[in-house]
Amino acid sequence: MPEGQYYTPTVKKTSRRGGTGPRPHTWTSGPDLVKHEQHIAWSRHRAQAHFRGEGHTLTYFEWCEFWDKDNAWLHRGRRREALILTRIDDELPWDKDNCHIITRYEHLIEHNLRRRGTKYKKNKDVK
Repeated sequence: MPEGQYYTPTVKKTSRRGGTGPRPHTWTSGPDLVKHEQHIAWSRHRAQAHFRGEGHTLTYFEWCEFWDKDNAWLHRGRRREALILTRIDDELPWDKDNCHIITRYEHLIEHNLRRRGTKYKKNKDVK
């Protein structure tokens, strides 16, 4: 081996399943990749609600109903105009009747009004 190069041993991967990688035939959501991503997101959403001590009664199918309307799933993200699922009343659990989809900016305004009582002017360019 030439001097100055690092040696990385190749590790043979063995598995009882006969291989590694995705196995769509075993997914709860089926082999559709979008539905699989939605199922993972719902599972994380439920776990975070449990971690924060919030009630969570949304089923996977109810959760998908929110995101399937008007292709909202494609507009999720971390930007200001991205869509999020939030509760209408923070005291009530995550329920079909207590949730709605709004932009992150609208959620920030509502959150600050509820928590701190501060006043924000809505930006006209954000709908």
